[in-house]
Amino acid sequence: MKTKMILSNLLILLFVTGCNLNGNKGNDTIVLDNKTYELEWYENFDSKDSLENKWWCLNEDFGESRAGNGYHIWASENNFNVENGSLVLKANVNHEKKICASATIQSSKLFEIKDTMWEMKFKASKSLGGDWFVFLLLPHNKKGEYKYPLYDAVTLNEITPIELQSKYKKYRSAGYFYNNNTNNGNNMDTNRDVLIEDNFYNTWHILKFIWDDDNYYCYMDDVVVYEVNKNEVLKNIPDDDLYGRIYLGADMMGEWSGIIDTNMEEALYYVDYIKVWKKK
Repeated sequence: MKTKMILSNLLILLFVTGCNLNGNKGNDTIVLDNKTYELEWYENFDSKDSLENKWWCLNEDFGESRAGNGYHIWASENNFNVENGSLVLKANVNHEKKICASATIQSSKLFEIKDTMWEMKFKASKSLGGDWFVFLLLPHNKKGEYKYPLYDAVTLNEITPIELQSKYKKYRSAGYFYNNNTNNGNNMDTNRDVLIEDNFYNTWHILKFIWDDDNYYCYMDDVVVYEVNKNEVLKNIPDDDLYGRIYLGADMMGEWSGIIDTNMEEALYYVDYIKVWKKK
């Protein structure tokens, strides 16, 4: 009887913790534009286990910089947490000391990017015009190496499903790559800005970002907000060189290397879940 009880308790434990043991894999499917996607991985932030078990970790490389007006910004492990079933990213500033603590984290899991759909449910606090929130896919190769050269000529730096700049009341998407021969950085798409109204804040939104064969697409609340034709560099990246880690960041600059808004003290962003789908 005692042995049966131990086995029973063990089975219950495995069932309860199965999501974490299996890396939060799913088996749901979804059809979008006549294409079927299968759920590969998800994170619903129901508890702090995701942070404590190192599914997500502080990203210091992307989290330290200096704003245009001299404020020092760095990534703080105290600025991301799980509360009420959501990931909370916080940016706060001390104007007297001219320092800003930001939230910059990335997934420990490496994802294949080809034929994927990324889904995120999020909301932003009402802004006074200076905060910045970004959801990136940081490119790696299959070995997990970051900032690797492609064809010894081009480095794919980042893929940006969403960059929200409340200062300019807009969000956008972009793919950045770097020409190693000319030492020039290129933005694959610089004109896909989407303006947002004040009622965008404090309301949950669902972003879907699709990396397809020749294009990528962004849906906001089930509406296509932009479609971008991938250039030849991105179309021809070998499959083994098209992996990425999820990166989430929030700070008070209003844009990358921007100026800290001296009227702001805190900005908050909430992520209810992230799902990664694979086209069947």
